[in-house]
Amino acid sequence: MSRFKQYMRSSEWRQLKSERRAVTGNCCEVCGRRGRLVGHHVNYPNDPYNCTVDDIEMICERCHNKLHAERSRDKNRRDHAGEELAILGARQAQAAERFEAVGKHSRSN
Repeated sequence: MSRFKQYMRSSEWRQLKSERRAVTGNCCEVCGRRGRLVGHHVNYPNDPYNCTVDDIEMICERCHNKLHAERSRDKNRRDHAGEELAILGARQAQAAERFEAVGKHSRSN
């Protein structure tokens, strides 16, 4: 089992979720629904195993599933955009090398 999964099953994680539930009134922070809530990381601090109440939110499973589906679609878009940026960056680097080579050639003449 991964360290992260072990952390998610730890008493520290359960305590953190309990503290967050007290802050939210045991309601989903997205839709306001009461019931079974999932602790979801809003952001990961430098040490993801050292979270605070402000690093997580309590959301219902339906909102949690929607959130991850949206993030998955966004990740696919970012991956594609990242590939395009890498290609553009490589082209810019090649153009800069050509420009530099032309500059060196004209200075030597």
